[in-house]
Order: sequence, then C-alpha cells, then structure tokens
Amino acid sequence: MNVATIPVDNDGAQSRFTGYAIANPSNANINVKIDIVNTNGTLHQTLTLPQLNPLGPHQQVARFIHQDVASLLTFQGSMVLIASTGESFSVVALVLDQNLITAVPVIPSKAPGIN
Repeated sequence: MNVATIPVDNDGAQSRFTGYAIANPSNANINVKIDIVNTNGTLHQTLTLPQLNPLGPHQQVARFIHQDVASLLTFQGSMVLIASTGESFSVVALVLDQNLITAVPVIPSKAPGIN
C-alpha cells in the first residue's frame, strides 16, 4: 500500500502502547512520512524519521510510536503512514497492553484532509 492509517490509544500510566512495523518490498529506496492526527481529525504533527527516509530495499523498521516522539506516550488519535508518490510499503500494527500483544487492523486509506 502507499498509505495506511493506524488507530493510536497510548496511555503510559496504563502501559498501553501502539507499535508499527513497516517494510520496503521493493528493490529501491522509499520515503515514508507519518502524520499524527488528533481525535478531531486535525493534524497534530508530521514525522519525517531518518530510519524511514529513506527505507532501503528489502529493509524493515519496527517501533512503538512513543519511541519516535516521547510526548506520544499518552495520546489518542491515529497515525497515517504515507509513502512518496509511486512508492509502496507493507505494514503491521499492534498494541502492547500490560504485556499482552494484539495485532490491530490497518486501514488502507486516509482522511481526505491528510496529505
């Protein structure tokens, strides 16, 4: 896919964290940004992480979103992964909730106001 939305319901006090794993299945570098979106649909911030820009051929990255931005340790909303035009990636999302890991659905689209 070239865009993916993952719900985020982080709560550091409750030991609940959202994670993602993204892989580049192609033979060329790709670039992926992450838009952090508030529950009301407004853009909270955009992340252009060095480990995803570029993400090398057949490489993968797995992280919890609060590892990327510590202030997201407690946050509700969503994260939208967006590849540069013409690029695609594979993604898996999970929630670690008090040492119980659960895979969560990834939505293969984004809200119209998120670019």
